[in-house]
Amino acid sequence: MTWACTLKDDCSQPVTNNYRALLIGISKMVWSHTPRLPVLLWTAFTFPFTIWDTLYIALRPHTLPGHKWHDPIWTQVGTYAAVDGVYGEQAWLEGEGWTAAQGVVNVTEVVLYLWYYAIVRKSRKEGKGVSGKMGGKACVVGLVAGTVTLTKSMLYLMREAFSGFKYVGKADVYALLTTWVLMNVLYISFSSYMMATFAGDIIDGLSSIGEINVNKNDKQRE
Repeated sequence: MTWACTLKDDCSQPVTNNYRALLIGISKMVWSHTPRLPVLLWTAFTFPFTIWDTLYIALRPHTLPGHKWHDPIWTQVGTYAAVDGVYGEQAWLEGEGWTAAQGVVNVTEVVLYLWYYAIVRKSRKEGKGVSGKMGGKACVVGLVAGTVTLTKSMLYLMREAFSGFKYVGKADVYALLTTWVLMNVLYISFSSYMMATFAGDIIDGLSSIGEINVNKNDKQRE
């Protein structure tokens, strides 16, 4: 008999050599979350873009095309608004609530992206992932952020479809494809990727813990 003490085991109990080897192996098996480059690049792009978009929405009508604050900061939004009327003056005059509601969700996205970056920056070791409780928290925050973005994007599409394409139905096909369709494809694709990867990391972490507990229980019965 030898004595081993690791993890949360009772150090007062003798264990076999095989069990000690198992515990040593378990102590080396540390699950971690490794931030993926596509996710980091996407969030780095969407963070300033979302703030820019939210300010445009919040400061209407002054930011609308033809108004005093539109040029030069929101000139590009004018091009988009010519395709998607929900960003234009028509929606503002009609009291369209979707645009403002989207702005509120935008703020939620920004907070979640900042939170994820803060966790990763604070906890990530050089050349390694984020492990332990902070790794789990990073995955949960990332998963929620991806879910919020995907849900908003899908509601954006369905709102337009179920209204008979009220705001984009009269747009030029080429302009529609290169602005409205392109942006929605990007948002849906990357947010789906975020959900899949973060959910996969969470499942891997939970699975590894389950396997470790099963192995420990099996060895204790030997």
